[in-house]
Amino acid sequence: MRSEFALLGLPWPSVIVDGGAVLEGKPSPQGFLAASARLGCAAAECLVVEDAEAGVAAGLAAGMTVLAIDPPPGGPRLATAHARFPSLEAASGAIRDWVLASDPAAEVP
Repeated sequence: MRSEFALLGLPWPSVIVDGGAVLEGKPSPQGFLAASARLGCAAAECLVVEDAEAGVAAGLAAGMTVLAIDPPPGGPRLATAHARFPSLEAASGAIRDWVLASDPAAEVP
């Protein structure tokens, strides 16, 4: 996962919530909501980048902006994401733009 953050030029997050930190896994929004609570921000201020149907469903249920990566054609849940990209690299510009629009003081290379 660190290599994906490096690819985007993003720092490693200060908060990580995995399946062991919540009672319900995806597609429950519990993990994403726990992460936003630990970060001290509203769910609507969060961006979810997902490559699985359950993750897209969880992000949407949490009320977050969701980008789908490498969705299969016609994937029902991935099609509901706010945007779809063929790869993480292809999504990198949209992710940087989202971060900068959310926090103009952010330093994103």
